[in-house]
Amino acid sequence: MKCLSSILCCIVMLSLGAVEIEVHRLPADAVAPQMQTDANGTIHLMYVTGDVKAGNIQYTTRAAGEKEFADPITVNSIANSAMVIGGVRAPDMAVNAKGDVHIVWMFMQKGQGNIFASRKLAEKKSFIKQTVVSGKTDGLDAGVAVAVSGDDVYAVWPAHGAENAEAQRLIFVAYSKNAGKTFGAPQALNSQSPGVCACCDIDAGVDAAGKPWVIYRNVDGMQRNTVLLSKMGKSYGLQLIDTWKVNQCPMSSSYIGSGKDTFVAWQTADQVLWAPLIKGKIGDKRPAFGMGKKRKHPIIAENKTGERLMLFSEGTGWNKGGRVEYHLLDKDGKLLKGDTGNGLPAWSRPALTVLANENFLIAY
Repeated sequence: MKCLSSILCCIVMLSLGAVEIEVHRLPADAVAPQMQTDANGTIHLMYVTGDVKAGNIQYTTRAAGEKEFADPITVNSIANSAMVIGGVRAPDMAVNAKGDVHIVWMFMQKGQGNIFASRKLAEKKSFIKQTVVSGKTDGLDAGVAVAVSGDDVYAVWPAHGAENAEAQRLIFVAYSKNAGKTFGAPQALNSQSPGVCACCDIDAGVDAAGKPWVIYRNVDGMQRNTVLLSKMGKSYGLQLIDTWKVNQCPMSSSYIGSGKDTFVAWQTADQVLWAPLIKGKIGDKRPAFGMGKKRKHPIIAENKTGERLMLFSEGTGWNKGGRVEYHLLDKDGKLLKGDTGNGLPAWSRPALTVLANENFLIAY
């Protein structure tokens, strides 16, 4: 194993035709990574260390063309105030075109919880003091997301609605129009269609037109379906992505990502799937190659030449790690499969980004 820095150790470099895939390992106590490459080619990496019930968020960068990451800095200004227990309560990160970094996360203690937010402007060296954005919402359990478009920042999470029941849970947003300097009071987005799986993660994103989207698992009788929430005029409406007849929480996560196009990815039963978002509508749904066991936490990324990489975990469970697998689809439609093997820690999931040279980087 060749260590490139104290932050990451490279375990393999795979060359599949013209596309290369870097696979890196995080420090031993790091879980729940996220990565994003900004317009300048800088890679932004976030992960959590310490107690999974009360840990700390670490953040680092790697400039375009470099091989080493900088020494990490701590995001949370209150020590030990981030959590990832269950693998569905991880912090979320979004980076805008200027390189401003926004991170939101949850923390619960003795039945009480808050959603926190912090930011680091591109020209600054540290994150500002964390601030509570969840207002008076209560009943936090799992799921927190952030999306950015210029100076617009959307912090999103599920919480109790009119009643303390999953069928009445709502998706809330705290909106900032000044790059996260201040946030408005939380507003419910799905009051007309309540019901959110309490212990499933959510995701949020903004498409090329600046329109915000939220993907989550709802509760509809005996089904827990994956749905897409988007603004339609002055209100928000639901779009069904996939159905799943299951009367218990599967502790799943969903994903929204953008490359040349906007994509969504999600879990149904033991399979993970993805689809493009075309003019606001879900395109053809495509499962991951083959049949695995307990596939979860899918991510998909696309480079400018049209290659797509789907990344997901397999075999994880409560306090149980697993393996990481990826599927590469080249621009001609050929599917290539690669597997990094075992080693995904409990409570974690892999991270993925497209590099400035259009290759892919995986970290876990």
